[in-house]
Amino acid sequence: MKKGFKFSVMLIIAVVMMFAMFAAACEDDGKKHVCEHVCPICGLCTDPECDDPVCAEKCQGHKPHECESECPVCGKCLDMECEEEVCADKCGADHTNAMEYAVTDLKVAKSGVTVDTAGYVSDFNLSNEASISYQFNAAKAMTVTMSVFVRRTVESSVYTDYVNVLVNDKKVSSPATVPALSNTAAAMWSEVNLGCISLNEGKNVISFVANGNGINAWAFRSIKLYFDTARIDWQLAQGVAHTCESVCATCGGCTDFSCYNPGCANKCTCVNQSKAAATLFWALDPKAVSNRGANSELDGISVTWGKTTTVTYNIIADKAGRVEYGAVISVDTFDILFTDQFKITVNGTPVEAGFGKCPVGEVREWNTYRLVDAGYLDLQEGRNTIVISQTPVQQENGGNGGAYNFQSFVIFSNDVKTEWYEHICTSRCPICEYCTDTACTESACATKCNGHTNPDADFTGYDLTINKDKNYKCAVESFYNYDKLNVIEGKDLFIYDSTNKGLNGRALGVGSRIVVRFNLLDDAAIALRPIMTPVVIPDSADGYTIDGKLKYIVDGHEITDYRLQKADKGGWSAGEQYVNATQGNINFSAGTHTFIIEITGADVPHINEIRLNVQSYGSWDEAGTHFCSQICPDCGGCKDMECTAPECEKKCTCAEHVLTKLDAAPESCSKPGNIECYYCADCGKYFADAEAAQELDYETEVMIPANPEKHVEATNGRNNTAITCRDCGKLFRYQFAVNDDRVTRSRAIDGETQAIGAKWNTETSFSFDFVAEKAGTATLYVTMSKNTAELVFTDKIATTLNGEKLSLAGKIPAFEASDTSSFVLVEVGEVTLKEGPNTIGFAYTPVKVNKGGDGIFYNILAVSFSEEVKVGWTTHVCESYCETCGGCKNDECAEAVCANKCECVNPFTFYAVDEETVISGSTKKNTNENCVGMQSGKAASLTYTLNASAGGKVKLYVCLTGNTVANAFSSIYTVKINGVQITTDAVIHTAADKWIDYKPVYIGEYDLSEGQNTIEISWVAGSSSEVYYNLRSIGIDAAEGAVINYYSESTAG
Repeated sequence: MKKGFKFSVMLIIAVVMMFAMFAAACEDDGKKHVCEHVCPICGLCTDPECDDPVCAEKCQGHKPHECESECPVCGKCLDMECEEEVCADKCGADHTNAMEYAVTDLKVAKSGVTVDTAGYVSDFNLSNEASISYQFNAAKAMTVTMSVFVRRTVESSVYTDYVNVLVNDKKVSSPATVPALSNTAAAMWSEVNLGCISLNEGKNVISFVANGNGINAWAFRSIKLYFDTARIDWQLAQGVAHTCESVCATCGGCTDFSCYNPGCANKCTCVNQSKAAATLFWALDPKAVSNRGANSELDGISVTWGKTTTVTYNIIADKAGRVEYGAVISVDTFDILFTDQFKITVNGTPVEAGFGKCPVGEVREWNTYRLVDAGYLDLQEGRNTIVISQTPVQQENGGNGGAYNFQSFVIFSNDVKTEWYEHICTSRCPICEYCTDTACTESACATKCNGHTNPDADFTGYDLTINKDKNYKCAVESFYNYDKLNVIEGKDLFIYDSTNKGLNGRALGVGSRIVVRFNLLDDAAIALRPIMTPVVIPDSADGYTIDGKLKYIVDGHEITDYRLQKADKGGWSAGEQYVNATQGNINFSAGTHTFIIEITGADVPHINEIRLNVQSYGSWDEAGTHFCSQICPDCGGCKDMECTAPECEKKCTCAEHVLTKLDAAPESCSKPGNIECYYCADCGKYFADAEAAQELDYETEVMIPANPEKHVEATNGRNNTAITCRDCGKLFRYQFAVNDDRVTRSRAIDGETQAIGAKWNTETSFSFDFVAEKAGTATLYVTMSKNTAELVFTDKIATTLNGEKLSLAGKIPAFEASDTSSFVLVEVGEVTLKEGPNTIGFAYTPVKVNKGGDGIFYNILAVSFSEEVKVGWTTHVCESYCETCGGCKNDECAEAVCANKCECVNPFTFYAVDEETVISGSTKKNTNENCVGMQSGKAASLTYTLNASAGGKVKLYVCLTGNTVANAFSSIYTVKINGVQITTDAVIHTAADKWIDYKPVYIGEYDLSEGQNTIEISWVAGSSSEVYYNLRSIGIDAAEGAVINYYSESTAG
C-alpha cells in the first residue's frame, strides 16, 4: 500500500511540472522578438549584433539605383516608366512643344509593310528591309527628342538592336528598351524614348528600317518629337530605297506602277507604245488638287456614283511636244475605253480619244491598281494644267457601270522632260503665313491674310458677322493683337501639327483671354465649338480635362457645363476634338455677343480653332440655352424689352418709362425717317438709350425730313412688271423676275434668294418672251449677285436679243468680297426693241481658276428695261390693278386676267414693311420682297396703328401669297381690331408658285372708330410648307370722303 501511495504522489508531481513548463512556454511566446531594424528595400534585418532567430537573415546592403537608359547626348533618363528619383529628369521633358506623327498619314513613306485598319504597322521589325520614313522641314538647326510608339511583346529588348534608325542617313544608337508586356503593364503600347537627335535647317529625313531579326513582333504606331520654339513642318517623304521585287525580264524596270519607292523609280518601258521612260505624278501628292479628299485606306482618290471627281495637275515641260500618257487606276469588271470613262483637258483643250482600256478583273477591286497605257496628248513648253475627271453612273441609271479609284497620272517620253510645277509664294504674312497678295490666284495661295490689327487695341481675338446658316471657322492665326496676351517668357505662342497652326497651351499664362466677338443680324441658335489638343497624356483613367485650366464665358456668363465631342466630361486621353460650350445649342438674340476662353491654370490644351456652328438662323432652338446679355446691375432684370426668352422673363423695373425700340428708318420721297431710338408710349417721349437717360427732341433729333429725290422701289404684283416708287408712284423700269414660271431655265431657282444659281463648269442659261408697246431703244439692266472682278457684262455672260448676240459696254462692278445672296442692279447697255413680241436670253459657264477660268460666278435675280418703252409679259398685264382689293379698275378691259373688277369706294393700302408698322416675335421686315414671312413653329404678329377721320363700316383685305392648297384664313391668322378678335369665312387662294403670286384676300366688313384704331394680325407658323405664307399689306375700303392713314400726333387731331 505504501508503494502505491508513493507512485501516486510522483505522478501528481510530474503533472504539475508539465503544466508549469506549458505555462512558461506560453509566457515566452507572448514576448516574441520583433525586429526594429527592417531594411525598406529588401525587408531583412540590418542589426549585425542581434542574434534572435527572427533576425537570423541579415541585409547585405544595397547599391544606389543607377540609370541603365541614359541618353548618349544629354545624359538624362530614357526610360519613361522608371520612377526612381535619380531618373526623374527625363530626356525631352524640358522642351516646350511636342507633336505626334501617325504612321497612317499619307506623307509617311512606307515600304514592305502592312498597315492595319486599327492605325498601325503590324510586325514591323520582323520584315527584312521594311522601312518607314518621315520628312520634316526645320526653320533652323536644332536638337530635338524623338520617341517611337511600340506595341509591347513578351520580352524586353533594346529597340535599335532590331530596327535601324537613321536621321539624315546617320544611324542612331540608343540604349532605350521596349518594356515587356506583363499583368502589371500600364498599357499594351509603350512610348520608347530614343533620345536626342540633331535636325538640320531645312530638309530632314528620319527613317526606320527593320533588319528582320528578333523574337519580338513589334507593331509601329507613330513617332513623337519634343522641340522648342522653332517651327517644324511635316512634308511628303520619299522613303528608303528597297530591292525591287517586280523587275521586268526584258528592260529591267519595275513593273509595279503602284510602288513609289525610290528603289523602283526606274519603271518598265515595255508597257507603253513609245517604249519611253515613265514619270509618275501621284494623285495624293500635296501638289495635286482634287475636289475629293485623299483616301488613305484606298491609297488613292475615290469616287461616288453620280458625282464628278476631278484631279488637277500643274506640271512643267522643258519643251513643247507630243507625249504618251497613262494612268494607274483600280480594277473593275467592264471593258471600257479609258477616254470614254475619263475626260481629260490640257490647258483647257479636250484631249483626243485614246486607245487604252481600263483594267478588267473578275470582280471590282477598289484597292488593286494597274497601269493603263491610255493615249497621246500635246504639251506646251513651260507650265501645263492637266485636268482629269470622272462621273461614274450605274447601269440602271443609264451609265456604263464602271467606277475607278485614281492613283497616278503617268507621262511616257524620252524627249520631253516633265516635273511638278510648284508655286512659291513671295508674299507670306510673317504672323499667319498666309498670302497677302490679293491678286494671286494660285491654289497654294488660296487662303489670304486678312490682317492682324483692330481699332480696339485691347481686343485679343476674332471679329465676324453672322448672317446665314453655316459653320463659321475662327482660325487662331487670324486673331488680332497677340501682344496683349499674357505669353509665358521663353515659350513660343504658336504650335504646328500636320494640318494647321494652333495656340500653344503651355505658352498661355493665367489671365490670357481669347475672344470671339460676333455680330448677329438675326436671332440664331449656335453651337460654340473650340477645337483643342491636350498637351499631356495623364496616367489616370479619368483622362485629360479642362477643369482648372481654362473657362468659357458667354456674354459675361461663366460656363461650367462643357461637353466633349467624343467622350464624357471626365476627360479625353489624346487627339484633337471639340470641347463644346454647354451640352447643346445657345440661343442668341440679334446683336453683338462675345465668347471668351480665359486661361486659369497650367497644362492648358492647344487651341487649334474656334467654330461657331449656326444650327438655325432666324429662329431659336426650343431645347437651347439663352444667356441674357443685358442684365440690369441694379435689379437683375433683363433690359432687352423685346427678348422673349424664358431666362429673360424678368424685365428691368428700374426705369419709369416703358420703352419700345424704334429701328432706324430711312426717309423717302414723301415720308420722313427716324434714327434708332427708344419711345415711351405712355408719355410720348423719345430717348437715345434703353435706360431713358438721354431724352431726344422728335423734330430736331429723331425725325429725318422727307427727301423728294429719295424713292423706295417696289414691285406691283406678279403680272405687273412696272417698278415704281412705293410712296409717290414714280415709274423707274419694267422688271422680269427669273423665278417666274414663264422663264425657261437650265437650272432650278435657289429657294433662299429666289435667284437662278450657277454651278462650276456647267452652263447656266435662261430666256423669256415679252412684248413691247412700240419699237424703240431702252436700257437693259440685270440684278445679280456681287463678286470681286470688274467685267464687261456681255463678255462674261452671252446675251442674245431676238436671236442676235449683243456686245454692250456695260460693266459688272467689283466688290471687296463675293456674296451670292447680296444683289446689285447692273446697267448692261442700250438695246433696240421691236414692237410686239421679243425674246431675250442669257448663258454662261463659270470655271474655277485652277481649271483655266477666272473663278467668277454670279446668281441672277431679275432682268429689267428702262421706262422709255413699255414692256410686259406676253400674257396681258393689268395696267389698272387695285392694290387694295386686287381687282381691275378699268371697266372697259375685256382681258381674262382683268375679269375681276375693282368695286372699292375709297381704297387705302398699308404695307407690312412700312416704318410705322410694329412686328414682334419670329419675323422680320423683308424690304427686298416687300413682305413679312413665317418661321416654322414660331409665333409672330404685325400691328397697324391707324387714324380714321370718321367712324363706320370698312371692308378689310389682307394681301398674301398663295399656296398649293386652299386654307381657311382663320386657321392660319388671328385678326383683332381694337383688341377684339374678328371672325371670317375667308379662304386663301391657291397658287402654283406660292412665294410670288400675291393677291388680296377679302376678310369681311368691320367697324372702325373715329380717331385711333389698331389692327393686329398674329400667327403661329405650322411645321408644313403647305401652311406658310408671306404677307405684303392690308387694304381698307372706306366710305366716301373718309381718310385712313397712319396714327401719329399730327394725324390724331
